[in-house]
Amino acid sequence: MRVLITGGCGFIGHHIVEHLIKKTDWHIVVWDKLNYAASGFDRLRDINCFSHKRVSVLTVDFTHPISEGVIRETGHVDYLLHLGAETHVDRSIDDPAPFVMSNVVGTMHILDYARPVKELKGFSKVWLEPGETRAVSFTLGYDELKMLDRDLNWVVEPGEFRVMLGSSSQDIRLEGILLVE
Repeated sequence: MRVLITGGCGFIGHHIVEHLIKKTDWHIVVWDKLNYAASGFDRLRDINCFSHKRVSVLTVDFTHPISEGVIRETGHVDYLLHLGAETHVDRSIDDPAPFVMSNVVGTMHILDYARPVKELKGFSKVWLEPGETRAVSFTLGYDELKMLDRDLNWVVEPGEFRVMLGSSSQDIRLEGILLVE
């Protein structure tokens, strides 16, 4: 298993990293902005996790959309724990903008990142003899294409949907584009 922990260099995040290292065999990816709340990498160094073979640390500012490079470096994750946030109420009173950017806009960017790239929408088990063919059909309607928008309403967004057929998500044998206007 691989888990992504945002804010993994912070007070709560580093304790979760330490727990997962001690109690699981999981690989951990930490995204952290390394601002005042993180104390740099010191907390991870203090628990002997900074250079641990199962821990990867990336400096990521999720107040901006997650870049393709960060997504590639992160790789596949099975779980995401979003702990990164601006803290300290007194600081938010003095300057609320960084708190809105991190805690609201940043969380929206994490949710956009977490939206699945490949998602199973239909399944049919078909037995074929060698050389035999058979037609299989699926209907993709509103329920299969809907997603939550930023206002938490179910919508089908206009655009291209890539449709893939295969024996598994790793064995795609046929692809096509479904255009929704």
